[in-house]
Amino acid sequence: MSAERNVAEALNDKLSKRFLCSVDGSRFSDYAFDVTRSLLKKIDHISVLHVYSVEDKHSQADPDRMREKYDTELLGHYPSSKYSLIWHNNDKDKKPVKEILVKVSEGKFGGMTAPDFLVLGYSGWRFHNVDGSRKDHATTAGSTADFALRTIRNPVILVKEEPRMNCPKNFVMSVNKSNASKMGLDILYTLISPRDSLTIININDSSIDAMGNSDSREVRNYYERELEDNCPTTRFKFVSVVKSGVVATIDTLKDYLDNMEEYLDYFCIAPRLRQDRMFSTLTDQVLLEVKANIVLCKV
Repeated sequence: MSAERNVAEALNDKLSKRFLCSVDGSRFSDYAFDVTRSLLKKIDHISVLHVYSVEDKHSQADPDRMREKYDTELLGHYPSSKYSLIWHNNDKDKKPVKEILVKVSEGKFGGMTAPDFLVLGYSGWRFHNVDGSRKDHATTAGSTADFALRTIRNPVILVKEEPRMNCPKNFVMSVNKSNASKMGLDILYTLISPRDSLTIININDSSIDAMGNSDSREVRNYYERELEDNCPTTRFKFVSVVKSGVVATIDTLKDYLDNMEEYLDYFCIAPRLRQDRMFSTLTDQVLLEVKANIVLCKV
């Protein structure tokens, strides 16, 4: 059995999942915390990680007040056995947050158990004004989030928008015929609750489909059967979208998402990461241009 297969199978074999949410006091990290809470099931566990430096005069977050804030919010909703706060003073070690995240993701930091999902804000303080408001040009992921996306093997939830709370969520996943997409869906299943909805979208080239492309039929047949047999919610559908001519796949995808009647909570994709830590063009475009929280079902 391949190592990549184990990512999906190990998650589905677990009764509970472990979420790690990294926070820095910025608005996006607050959104990440709320996303984590909204996805938690009663048996799941949440760890909140904050790496800080007292010596950093540019930091806009008070670590003690932040700890009190998160402890108060979690204590009111979860038993103490279901959450942990990891506050790490980095003045002595001075390790980059990126390096600490890697160790945490591997279960090699402070006795922590490796998480199943890593939840990160799209950017930190670099894209915020002094008063905490978001700068207009916050259009690219912060360096820590980008590093985690391309380096850490765990599935990652990249938080770009404030989540809706206490209501059914709408998931959309883009798929193709690859095994990565199939295993990615297995990972996504672990986040979906019975009240949520799931749309599987496959984008085809019109010039190929006009010739009776068997690949598109194969994809549809597989996912319709898979959804019917295994989807955690009955609110699911498979959509095949044909792009015309030279129109880019991302433009076809965005057009579909922009015209959805339902609110889009999470867009999901199962990326293949090359040896040079680069994603496919489509994955990079999704991270940059899709206006929703992104679930990278990394396999």
